[in-house]
Amino acid sequence: CGCTRAFMSVLHGNVRQALWYNPVAVLLTILVAIFILLTIRDIVIHKRILALDEYVVFKLLHQRLPNWIITVAGILTIANWSWNIIKEI
Repeated sequence: CGCTRAFMSVLHGNVRQALWYNPVAVLLTILVAIFILLTIRDIVIHKRILALDEYVVFKLLHQRLPNWIITVAGILTIANWSWNIIKEI
């Protein structure tokens, strides 16, 4: 689906090519990078910005997702599939 190629393109600084391969992967790469940077910051300054202890993670994983999150994820998935079909990948 182009996720790996998009991720590698972002790492090499070629965002335009990454968007061509898979626009959703670019968004996810940016979100993961932000999460990693915030986690490193939390470790270095010994303060929790994310406040993700084991209980919070367990509660989030076992909680029903709001309908808008499911709708947005579905729309992004369909848009990404359509994009790949149009590009004939």
